[in-house]
Amino acid sequence: MYFSKITLKPTADRAKYAETVCANTYKEHQELWKLFNDDPDADRDFIYRYEPQNNIPAYYVVSNRKPNDQTYLWDIQTKDYQPKLAIGEKYAFILRVNPVISKKGRRHDVVMHKKYLMNYKKIDKLKRPTSQQIIEEAGREWLQSRVESAGFSFDNESVRIDGYQAKTSGKKRGNKEIRYSTMDYRGILSITNPDAFSKVLMQGIGKARAFGCGLMLIRRL
Repeated sequence: MYFSKITLKPTADRAKYAETVCANTYKEHQELWKLFNDDPDADRDFIYRYEPQNNIPAYYVVSNRKPNDQTYLWDIQTKDYQPKLAIGEKYAFILRVNPVISKKGRRHDVVMHKKYLMNYKKIDKLKRPTSQQIIEEAGREWLQSRVESAGFSFDNESVRIDGYQAKTSGKKRGNKEIRYSTMDYRGILSITNPDAFSKVLMQGIGKARAFGCGLMLIRRL
């Protein structure tokens, strides 16, 4: 596996790229896929996170294959990625996910679903929890439901949840554009199962990975 930081070169039209590509996650995914065009029959085998540096388009990418730029648009820094993990180790982490759950074969955004369950619109406005309270509660529940299979644990007080946004992908399914939401986590985790956690680092967590969700970035404490 490889871990890469990919930054648009100064010679590229950065402002135009940010406006036309970064605002459209389907185009963004297609542009990154061009860096892995050595095998046209391969399935997508990378996950990524858009992380601009001083408003310069940049990405963190974990991939099975080493990225190769034939357009001369990108500065690519790549290294082998095989983290050595042990039970009990603590890491700072950041994570962007598409927070959905499946009910009767349909996906539901966890924030909207939580509002639906509490009949949010019928609660007196003075007694309603704030939107941020609902986001944080739904977000922690979503992450907590996945930690056992993902090989880590976390303390509620050590994790901050923000950046909840509804987005459009730029890609259509039938006559409708695909819409999805994202939620950002930042905090501290502890490894409980190194093998399962390694799989999360390599393959991501949650849905919408083709749209820049699911890649967990970690830093050893």
